[in-house]
Amino acid sequence: MITRRQFFGFARYAERMAARRAQLVLLLRYEPAHYDHPLSDEAAKRLQAAFSRGVRIRLASDSARLADQFERLYGLPVEVLPIPHTGRLTATAVPSAEGRPLHVVSLGNARDEKGLLDLFDVVRILHLRGDLDRFRFSFQVNDPTPLLVPAITQFAAERHAAVRLIHAPLESEAYYGLLQDADIVALPYWRSIYEARTSGVLLEALAAAKPVICTADTWMSDQVEATGAGRVAPDRNPTALALALMECARDYERHAAQAAAAAGSWVATHNPQSFAAALINGAAARPRARKLHAAVLYPWGDGLQRSSGASQRVNSLIDLLAETAAEVRVLQDTRHPPVRRGNVVWEATPVLERASADPARQAQARRWAALGVKNDEDIYLRLADAAAHDAGLAARIDHLVRSSDIVFVEYPFWAPLVAAAARRHGRPWVVTAHDILSDQVKRSPAWLRWATRRMELAGLRAADHVATLSVEDAQRLTAWGVPAEPIEVGLDTAAMRPLPADVRPLVDALCGLPADDLPLLLFVGSRYGPNQRAAEALRAMAPSLRARRALSWSAPAPSLRPAAPSPRWARWMNSPCGCFTRPPPWFWRRWRRARALRSRRSTLWALARPC
Repeated sequence: MITRRQFFGFARYAERMAARRAQLVLLLRYEPAHYDHPLSDEAAKRLQAAFSRGVRIRLASDSARLADQFERLYGLPVEVLPIPHTGRLTATAVPSAEGRPLHVVSLGNARDEKGLLDLFDVVRILHLRGDLDRFRFSFQVNDPTPLLVPAITQFAAERHAAVRLIHAPLESEAYYGLLQDADIVALPYWRSIYEARTSGVLLEALAAAKPVICTADTWMSDQVEATGAGRVAPDRNPTALALALMECARDYERHAAQAAAAAGSWVATHNPQSFAAALINGAAARPRARKLHAAVLYPWGDGLQRSSGASQRVNSLIDLLAETAAEVRVLQDTRHPPVRRGNVVWEATPVLERASADPARQAQARRWAALGVKNDEDIYLRLADAAAHDAGLAARIDHLVRSSDIVFVEYPFWAPLVAAAARRHGRPWVVTAHDILSDQVKRSPAWLRWATRRMELAGLRAADHVATLSVEDAQRLTAWGVPAEPIEVGLDTAAMRPLPADVRPLVDALCGLPADDLPLLLFVGSRYGPNQRAAEALRAMAPSLRARRALSWSAPAPSLRPAAPSPRWARWMNSPCGCFTRPPPWFWRRWRRARALRSRRSTLWALARPC
């Protein structure tokens, strides 16, 4: 097992091994984040170069999960070696659980990532439920981390008769004696650290045929579920951990029998002899049918809230990926700690916030304002410029690209950084053009529209694939030399609830409108600028409609109740509602053409097209 500094030293040594017949085997047992350092990146480059020259280099781990992660990270094959378990304890006859409390143990020194606080809470939960007499607990709490000292002191003061706290380190004989006396071994280790890492305590427990309670979706849970020797519980969830313990106790004989049946094959695989054989001759090939690891880069900050059309669309993509991927990591432009939802991890980095505090970026914004930029229409260039000058974002993107199998990029603002990382690590990537961004520059000088178009086309051309949300956008991009494929946004029909045949009372109730028979024109959209301008245009036309109107993006607008409409308008108003989920491409062209007619009635006919 080597550290990141030793990793770099061995890489330098490997460069001088070309003339030798010896082989170098590097055992990596820490999670990849431990090696997330420029020294490790340089070491990987040197190892790849030496490997391509025929130097006999082997990377190895004792965890299949770690091996997969390191293969994606460094682009070199990684073997999975057996663990050289010494066989100190062997399986014994399955004990009966009748008429006695089950002995639950937590072994090893006291560190917060071992879930000791969760075990304290489990004891409290069982005490409140009246089930504590079904168990007795032995917790090693020696050498605690500073943060755990007050919690251990407080728990000891509660004086639970069924709990024994072991404050002194155990000698080998006492350690194995405690393990031999155990009925269940509790390993509620934090997934953030032990998702892929192995555990010596788990190894000892399975070899001794002890049922185990461990954290779900970890290397430990892979072993427990494969043998049936115990139960798994969600990460950092004392209530679920207590329930898993109760379930294991209810069916203890079955779990103990499965643990005893699996112990023989477990020890036959993980022992010093098999480790030495794999070290000399190479480890046996492991199944390579692993799931996809995907990254999604979203340059706004509302992904978790789903508060805009873009965030709804990207969440639909993430939900689809999460069904089949091992993990989906999302990076968005805001500030919050990492949020895990199932196999989706949301990360954040405040790109625009950092740029706004940069004096150089502030001066640039003032220069652009002096050149006639209006309505914040330089936002797209500012987003791209902020990304180009953000070293922190570049490092985050490089790490995400390197550890993923495919990368999805929303909008072209971060495309140059992704393109550079994808070239370095050989990863495919896709960028989605939600709009033609330069078309949104309407009231500012022509140079800003030209610069915005140049930025977005450069970002789109660098991608392996480009997707658009409309056929028209795909055709225009293709004509400009950017092959694009339209993937139109559809409705999630599975999430739609059946509506009554007459939806008018429902609409009146939702919008706070009086119940009457006047025709209704409903505009639905977000607070996106073009949507708000469209709503303003329709509001200006309202008097000529002679109908009641409700405009709504995040809240309903006031209703309007003029006189009854003419038969001509009634025919249109009684047809299916004219509904714009967002202004289509033809909207503003028809609006400008209709305004020239100087007629409100003609204006409406030019705009309205029932959906």
